Amino acid sequence: MLKGWLAAVSGLSSIAMLIMAVAGNPVIAPLQVCWVFYDPATAIPATVDPTSIWANRAAPIQIVEFWCETDANTATVNIQRDDGSPANILSSNLVCDTNPGQDSCASGCDVDTISATEDNIAIDEELDHVTVSLGAINRLTVCFKYVFD
Repeated sequence: MLKGWLAAVSGLSSIAMLIMAVAGNPVIAPLQVCWVFYDPATAIPATVDPTSIWANRAAPIQIVEFWCETDANTATVNIQRDDGSPANILSSNLVCDTNPGQDSCASGCDVDTISATEDNIAIDEELDHVTVSLGAINRLTVCFKYVFD
């Protein structure tokens, strides 16, 4: 089953966030969520820091990987688990570039920076997107994989 949501990001002209969740058997395959900031005509502003980019309303999960990619240049991001007191999930920022971008997990990825104390997302907790820096880019894609906890 494929579900997609499209929501305007406050303050950004014609930039939209696409979130897709691909459902499968959580025992066999992790699930994935992505968001995309995109404007074909204007570079994405470095002030893009939406809180509550994703809210967990279903079941406790464990994040197992982050991945990001840009259309050009680089972006540096982090993701926070927000349980009322936001904390970085990645112990080091994730550098996003073109084809195929960088991934981060507990082990075996480009960078192994997922914090074991922040990777579990309970029901009613949220994820916040943190933009650390942006080059001149028109598209930034950030995805995470998770399993049910």
